[in-house]
Amino acid sequence: MDSKEFSLLLQNKSPLCTTEVPLFLKNYMSSREFGLLEDIYWLPFVVNDHLYSVIMITQWASFVPDDWEDSFQIISSRYSSKIFNSRKVLLENPVHSQRKPLKDDIAMILAAYEGRDIAIIKINLQPLMNLLSQTDDGLSHIHIKKEILSVFRTMAGSQQKILELDNNQILLFLDKLRISDKELFLHQLAASLPLIFQDLKSTPKLDFVEYKNPSNAEGRSELLREIL
Repeated sequence: MDSKEFSLLLQNKSPLCTTEVPLFLKNYMSSREFGLLEDIYWLPFVVNDHLYSVIMITQWASFVPDDWEDSFQIISSRYSSKIFNSRKVLLENPVHSQRKPLKDDIAMILAAYEGRDIAIIKINLQPLMNLLSQTDDGLSHIHIKKEILSVFRTMAGSQQKILELDNNQILLFLDKLRISDKELFLHQLAASLPLIFQDLKSTPKLDFVEYKNPSNAEGRSELLREIL
């Protein structure tokens, strides 16, 4: 936490509730997210009198316990050093934070879908992110991508898989038994974006490529080379 704004807000390094939304939060979220904020509860983590992390909790008013300050203080005291040291280990030993290769993830999904009627679609989000960064001033590509993926995952539901690729691309695995009209589904994905990004005046066009579901291991290997 190197932000001066956070440090000033939590200068006492104690749990806090604010009823006015700090304007500096606009730099960390989309305009939609910022507009939804009301009361905010702050849970700081401090090591050697240095504020290094904070959890910000919103939309919690209906079930806040009376002793939230004491509870937050206990959590902060008990876990500040543990979280700090765990993060330090990950930073100093990046091998521990490496994830399974993306190629293996895709191969496992393809194997699980073998013989099933699915649509495999790769969407390039970069043109859409460029467009949105122009319409929503100050919104970073990271936040734009997060918002888009949130919308897409909500609309796809738990039955469909969405996998993030490199270079701001995503891979959709759509079960045709549940989503029979993939063109309509893709249109619905695009049409949902103006509801989230208010400055979009029309439905954007998605840049995508569709692949056939391979029927054997050789086909899966060939498809992996195409996708990646």
